[in-house]
Amino acid sequence: MYDAQGRRLCVRCDVPTWGEVSAGDEWDASFDAAIIECGWLPCEGAPGFYGLVTSEGNHTLAKQTDELLMSETPSGTLTSTSPTPIFDKLVAAIERIYDCKLQCERHTANYNGFRFRRDLHNMLMTVDLAHKSRELITTYYPALLDGKRPSKLLPKGENVASFFASLTMLDPTLRAKRKSKDQERFESILGGAKYIEKCAPGLSLPNHMCSCVASWVDPEKARMAGDLVCELVHDYGFMGLTFDGNAAPSSLAKAHLYGNIDLEDGSAPIEVEGAADSTFGHVYKDRYGVLITAWGAAVVVQTKFIGCKTDSSMLAEGMATCHGSEKLEYIHNWFSATGTALQYKMMLATDNKSNLHVATRLGSAANSRHMLRRYVVLAERLERGFVRLVHVPDEENPADFLTKWLPARKLRASVRYATNHGKRVPEAKK
Repeated sequence: MYDAQGRRLCVRCDVPTWGEVSAGDEWDASFDAAIIECGWLPCEGAPGFYGLVTSEGNHTLAKQTDELLMSETPSGTLTSTSPTPIFDKLVAAIERIYDCKLQCERHTANYNGFRFRRDLHNMLMTVDLAHKSRELITTYYPALLDGKRPSKLLPKGENVASFFASLTMLDPTLRAKRKSKDQERFESILGGAKYIEKCAPGLSLPNHMCSCVASWVDPEKARMAGDLVCELVHDYGFMGLTFDGNAAPSSLAKAHLYGNIDLEDGSAPIEVEGAADSTFGHVYKDRYGVLITAWGAAVVVQTKFIGCKTDSSMLAEGMATCHGSEKLEYIHNWFSATGTALQYKMMLATDNKSNLHVATRLGSAANSRHMLRRYVVLAERLERGFVRLVHVPDEENPADFLTKWLPARKLRASVRYATNHGKRVPEAKK
């Protein structure tokens, strides 16, 4: 193991200092006690969330360190000047308990680095990190803002996908004592892109591929790798996620085992809905992707290595589907914990028929007994009734772009589907 400068590290095991007390949870314990005193209750199974039920409806509070975000059910039509009595009462109580003055903003436009823009008339809200994207590009590749794309400088016959696929970690025997400036620059750019990825699903696969070699990327390719990440941030980092209170219902809701998703429609359904996909045949480099959407845009985007060798595409797809169902179970529990339990089954799409048949126990598994243990948890989730597994054609799987490079048309359609970019609330003119 090496540090950022290439120096070999060791682990030192020592006894704790006598009388040393644990740190880090005093604020959490204090805030829990204060919020309970105000009538709110911690949401079981959803750390950092609190709920309050009143005659107006259910209200939710989220805590990220010392930043609080509250969702209050309005007593009438929601406008930019709607009264916030629950919010005002909570602020007054916290200020009284802690004898302090809170910095508050009603109908806030910022939270924990994210920026919100609302169109209340059309029930739209765009969440983005465009300011972070602009900051990263301005710092590391400002020429992008003038239309100069580093991908145009790649050798003939090479494209962005093949370049990222060619990235490797430098052999330990060939590493210098200190990383080059280009390697450190690449790490810094990738760190910024990973943060922006939270509102830019199109960055998930390239960020994943770069993260696998980031600790010691080939110094000869580090400069171009950083430039190309900046280009992708320029392409995807300004889209944001647009949530739509009037989004259309799911096309899979009435499907039994087989359904269809129209990616060209450009918008995910209003219900919570998931899709999972995986690659197969890359030995220990197979990856899975999970996309979960709600109110028209992505709420979970994940690309990761499977982590073990899979001997069939069905097993790889089964592992992706199991991870997807795990995320849906947490979302199901979150809604229940906040007092707004879902009244419908969440759909989970797969493009592998064998995976569908074994998980739903509707098909023969004679040739897959060696891997059935992996399906037990998934089958139990399906039997509990809050998730339904549905097969969709490969060309209609919205999670495809998280695991492999796609033709431009499907990639654009998939990213548009995940971000609801067609309904993006524009930035206010300065």
